Amino acid sequence: LLSRIRLLGRRCFYSPVPLNRSSFMRFIGMLIVAGVIGFSNGAEGQDQGLDGGLWSACKDPLGCGCIFSGFPEGTQGGVGNHVDVPFTTAHNPADGEPFTVDLWVNKFSEGSYSGDGGRSDLMSPLSNADNSNRWRSGFMFYARSRGNKWEFHWGTGRTGRTNKWGKIVADGVPYVEDEWTRLTASYDPDFRRGTMTFHVGGSVFTKESVEFRPNTADAVLRLGAGSTFDNEPKYRWVGGVKDVRILTGVFTPDEIDDGIDKDLVLWSSCSL
Repeated sequence: LLSRIRLLGRRCFYSPVPLNRSSFMRFIGMLIVAGVIGFSNGAEGQDQGLDGGLWSACKDPLGCGCIFSGFPEGTQGGVGNHVDVPFTTAHNPADGEPFTVDLWVNKFSEGSYSGDGGRSDLMSPLSNADNSNRWRSGFMFYARSRGNKWEFHWGTGRTGRTNKWGKIVADGVPYVEDEWTRLTASYDPDFRRGTMTFHVGGSVFTKESVEFRPNTADAVLRLGAGSTFDNEPKYRWVGGVKDVRILTGVFTPDEIDDGIDKDLVLWSSCSL
């Protein structure tokens, strides 16, 4: 199978063999030396998202993203295991408004699963969830090792023992390790009493009549890990995350590629 690497300027390069983490990093180093890609050091504010320096904590930066080791701080992997973007209302969907989250992820076959010593079978490349009180809000992307499944979870705002989280499971579309996959999730509050849509590659999954409570508290946008009740990173990602965009409105991947008005972009890991 071909492993696809999407580079800046929408150029593409293909490798004829699957890439594990070690060969992937050697491959990236060759591209740097050849001048095919470049890394930002945080000085170009818009390229870093928000106020610049977003990827300064990333051990292995990759264009508009990062390669995460998955290990806790103080152990192998160092500080490069996740990146937190401070909460602002500007880059969070408002209550009752439509939104779309779009990103590219690469789950490496090497490295400890979850990386935090827990037995969870989940890994999260991106989370924006508030678990600090009895209400559940925000959203999370997951790869689940049981069944090799992609999942999208969201907070319903409920307080009971059940139905705190809604989710869509991409059944029939197993994740493939060491390959880049595009994940796009959107929420339309006005279509059929609230509809979540989850695009995985070329497949589309929907769930209707859903409740969604956006993150309105002081919870971070986290890349490379998920959140827990004490806001400590968990469900750590081992692999790459890049080209993250949060948009106002409901869009398909093709519509995003055709061009989105900058005024509709709540947050982006790349320059607009």
